[in-house]
Amino acid sequence: MIDMIIEFVAVYSQGLITEERENIDLEALPFARKVEEASRQGLREGASLAEVVRRTLLIVNVVHAAMAWRNHFGQSYLTF
Repeated sequence: MIDMIIEFVAVYSQGLITEERENIDLEALPFARKVEEASRQGLREGASLAEVVRRTLLIVNVVHAAMAWRNHFGQSYLTF
């Protein structure tokens, strides 16, 4: 079971940093979100910190609910 999810995201004053950002600082580059990953989460380059947190919490809550369903019914129709 997932007890805690730790995720590092680079958010600058101009918003979420993805790999498509021009002139990324070398220090921020390892934390830049992949464009495909951000898109899957409904995020885009420059998304606000509030939007990044909201989307991340939404995903964590969906995963937690699916795991609770599987644990309660003993079988999962959902795959991870």
